[in-house]
Amino acid sequence: MKSKVKSKIQKDDQGNIIFPVKISGNLTLVSAGEIRPLPAFQSDHNLFPVGYKSERIYQSMFEKGKKALYTCEILDGGDRPIFKVTSSEDPENPIIRDTTTACWVYICKLIDNLAET
Repeated sequence: MKSKVKSKIQKDDQGNIIFPVKISGNLTLVSAGEIRPLPAFQSDHNLFPVGYKSERIYQSMFEKGKKALYTCEILDGGDRPIFKVTSSEDPENPIIRDTTTACWVYICKLIDNLAET
């Protein structure tokens, strides 16, 4: 069985986490965000903290075989969270959806279409 490598989390003198936190070679947690006590900002299995921000290296949507940096954020939509993923290759056109899954389904479809060409 393959064991997971635990990230070493640095803290300041008051015990607060120092960001960014490198989770893996491809994932960095930039901000943990703030929990909102509203039903739409949580599910049975997840929390959707406003201000959450991470960076992930993943396949490019524009160039086959290339990698890109994607910035993933949870924004305050008032009564619900808004999910935003921005590619370093196209920062002027972020992907904004009602779920993080919808953002990544869109990205993966573009990557699949690119692979078919």
